[in-house]
Amino acid sequence: MIAQNKPCLVEVRKGKTYLWCACGLSKRQPFCDGSHKDTSFEPLQWRADVSGEKLFCACKQTRSEPFCDGSHNSLSEIYAEADEGDGAGAVVVDYHATDDGALRADLDNGCYVIR
Repeated sequence: MIAQNKPCLVEVRKGKTYLWCACGLSKRQPFCDGSHKDTSFEPLQWRADVSGEKLFCACKQTRSEPFCDGSHNSLSEIYAEADEGDGAGAVVVDYHATDDGALRADLDNGCYVIR
């Protein structure tokens, strides 16, 4: 089940283990709340080796589990734009100019933002 058409920006802590929801049913996206009980899905355990921001997949179509690889962009003709609540005000600063003059910021595993 597709939980949402955009990734979840999460501040992770070094040494902490996270259980990523693989079924899309969890009410605590992108993390497991046990809703997969009656499905064939199992959560993916991931341990942070450094503290920082990570983009966790919420569409559940990624090939880079548990992280976003941009697969959500092919799910709809209308990309789900982020709003102010997403990422708790996180700022991406590594923008670079593309050939057409747009600014691009590479995020996790091939997902990117163009401004």
